[in-house]
Amino acid sequence: MTLDRIDNKDGHYSCGECEQCVNKNWPFNCKWSTKKEQDRNRRTNKVYTINGVTGCIIELCEHFGTDVATYYTRRKLKWSVEKAFTEPIREAEKITAGGVTGSLRELSIHFGISEIRAFRRIHQLKWSYDDAFLTPVRQENYRTG
Repeated sequence: MTLDRIDNKDGHYSCGECEQCVNKNWPFNCKWSTKKEQDRNRRTNKVYTINGVTGCIIELCEHFGTDVATYYTRRKLKWSVEKAFTEPIREAEKITAGGVTGSLRELSIHFGISEIRAFRRIHQLKWSYDDAFLTPVRQENYRTG
């Protein structure tokens, strides 16, 4: 726990009772906070109200069930703040290769091939799913697929 100000905009770290605080008419403005609370109470945090819920980006991501990285990616794509928080995350497309069904990521892990390589084989080189996942990677010339 660390000492935090209740009013962090222009309040002082004041107990409200000592001679200095009384002479300067500073009200009580301190509390004990966790690191998490302190991080969310920073002046630099952007605070939004979405569908009646007010909070910083982390709090809104938690409330709406949106991953922080997803939120920032959506904002880079020029999505509105509201849509970035509230748009449901699309379910990954399921594909089948070698008798195994799963997302591109799941199949990449299962067959021990990088997700980027599998994506390139399927979408750029137009390989079938079976070929993309079951063809061994040639170590001597990895640029061919």
